[in-house]
Amino acid sequence: FVQDVNPISLQYRSPTIKELPFTGESICSYLQKEENQFNTRNILLDANKSVYHYLLEVKSDWLILDSGCLRLNLLVDQEHNSAVTKFLWNKLNLQLPRGQYQTVDVNDLSDLLFEKCMDEYLDHMLQVYDESQIIVMDFHMADKYVDRQRRRLRIFGHDCDKGNRAISRGFWLMQKRLPHAHFIPFLDNAIGDENHKWGMY
Repeated sequence: FVQDVNPISLQYRSPTIKELPFTGESICSYLQKEENQFNTRNILLDANKSVYHYLLEVKSDWLILDSGCLRLNLLVDQEHNSAVTKFLWNKLNLQLPRGQYQTVDVNDLSDLLFEKCMDEYLDHMLQVYDESQIIVMDFHMADKYVDRQRRRLRIFGHDCDKGNRAISRGFWLMQKRLPHAHFIPFLDNAIGDENHKWGMY
């Protein structure tokens, strides 16, 4: 199970930053204080594009794919065709070269490019796992959450709509491509919780 790495990011090259070799030791020196080993691993998997190698090293009975990661924006260097998942990169106290990387909303990718990236992503997964071993979790951003005082509040709906469009786009392609995988639907009445140990994002 890999968390917070946008599958689209994996189809790009690794970032080209001479000052930073992407190793656990170097990344840890730039991590914000509250971050942990789990986040460090995901940052490295994303930056090094090593998710597929990681899955080969730790083969399990099941592979869980979280469609929610598709909502995460990318930081893309068009000139070098490299990218990282912006949400993960924001956990580092490190600036990418000014003007080199631009924020890209996954919704703005053409259907042709989006489907090509998803096909390549699933091709890699199917080299490691049989389709019957894959579990895909549907996910939607909730438009309500419970705060720490247990009051129900509404968050900005337009942000939810944007994220949910990207998720649905990828989930539909996975359903089409993996007819024999296991799909877990999302609850219509789910809400977020500010007291959740992973927070809300």
